[in-house]
Amino acid sequence: MNHIESVSVLYEYGQPGVKFHYENGQSRTLRDDEAEQFIALVEKQRHRQDIDFLNTPRIRRYVANQYFH
Repeated sequence: MNHIESVSVLYEYGQPGVKFHYENGQSRTLRDDEAEQFIALVEKQRHRQDIDFLNTPRIRRYVANQYFH
């Protein structure tokens, strides 16, 4: 399975732009509605107590691989 290795988030005019970078070197840019959904899920997951999230990149990677592979 080709996992997402990193996530780039760029805000332009208040709208998030999200790009996934895969282990095999490929990348994928989310549509605007997907990017908004991704940001909402990251915020929701940030408050979980059962997973140790120490930093934002770890949360983004988790959400990307769980919901957007």
